[in-house]
Amino acid sequence: PGHFPSAFYKDNRIQGWRDYFVYKLPSNEIVTVYSDETDRIVAEKALRESEEKLAGIINSTNDHMVMLDEELNILWANHTSKNAFGDDLENKKCYEAFAGLHQPCDGCVAEKCFREGHMQEREINLKKENGLRYDFWETTNAVSLNQKGLPKTIVTIFRDITQRKALAAEAMRAGHLASIGELAAGVAHEINNPINSVINLAQLILNENKKKGEQNDIALRMINEGSRIADIVSSLLSFAKDKKGSKMELNIKDVLAETFALTEAQIVKSGIILDVDLPSDLPMIFGHMQQIQQVFLNLINNARFALNHKSFTKESLKTIKIKGCVEKVMKHTYLRIVFEDNGPGIPDRLIDRVMDPFFTTKPGGQGTGLGLSISHGIISGHKGKMKIESLEGEFTRVIIDFPMEGRS
Repeated sequence: PGHFPSAFYKDNRIQGWRDYFVYKLPSNEIVTVYSDETDRIVAEKALRESEEKLAGIINSTNDHMVMLDEELNILWANHTSKNAFGDDLENKKCYEAFAGLHQPCDGCVAEKCFREGHMQEREINLKKENGLRYDFWETTNAVSLNQKGLPKTIVTIFRDITQRKALAAEAMRAGHLASIGELAAGVAHEINNPINSVINLAQLILNENKKKGEQNDIALRMINEGSRIADIVSSLLSFAKDKKGSKMELNIKDVLAETFALTEAQIVKSGIILDVDLPSDLPMIFGHMQQIQQVFLNLINNARFALNHKSFTKESLKTIKIKGCVEKVMKHTYLRIVFEDNGPGIPDRLIDRVMDPFFTTKPGGQGTGLGLSISHGIISGHKGKMKIESLEGEFTRVIIDFPMEGRS
């Protein structure tokens, strides 16, 4: 007997495979037995094509996809995950590969899937290695059941939504600032007239009492406190107004020189080292001289205040670094100005609030909480971006990007 697999052609196409079994009978007759495998081959071909299509879809998506067993071992990963986290993902623990941990994440959603036996969705955040910010991920976890109806494996699909979260936060902040601006304009106008009257009356008292005494001290304090309120009102009005003044081409070096003229004496008095790195070939920006100067002045004053409230050893120095460069972000070109100080930094729990109106980390009476809000509004009005990075106890860094395209 012999076994001879062969093929049968019909209209120049393979109709199916035939397995030939040839037997020689005692009578010397040859008997050939064969089976038509057409249906099996057609089914296998359809399955193979379906698998190829599915693989093409899975590997072309930007979403990360992995399959996990009950021990949280990665059994399979698509190309997106391998390109981002390495080709050797299989057999690694998911928390090791993606979070750099030695044990499952707090509230592990994969463990919950195996425990409860149904799909789970969750938003998680993973801290970057440099500790400056968190990446946000959106995960969907689907359960595969065995014949007994128990969870066998799960397929986790996750995507990076960090940029989407940042855009949503920026939109929310813009809406918040707009609402506060409308409120500020109304409140400022209501306060302005009576406070000017208080200042004028206090000045009359001061003029009538030439000699030094308790009345003069009270009048002076009324004038000083009234002036401080007037300054706050002025800031509110500036914050609320959408100034339409003409813009012009500005050299960042000139803007900073004007800013230093106002604050350099205080910086020297505080023993702060200014480290300025502005290349001579930096492009011009398009904007309002006074507004940009107001932003820079506020950032330098904030840095000076922070440095003066941190303990330094004899070997360490108070430093404000200002650096300029050209950066490309998402196919757009920006002139980037970075202000960095080695002060006490900002706690993680407060970093998202420091640009909110009226929020301040300074002691009572030493800050209005409007400086960064106004600065953010000015930069947004110049179609730029402003963000803050900080590591508590180490530094605070403010990054401002001025757009180079479509300057108008």
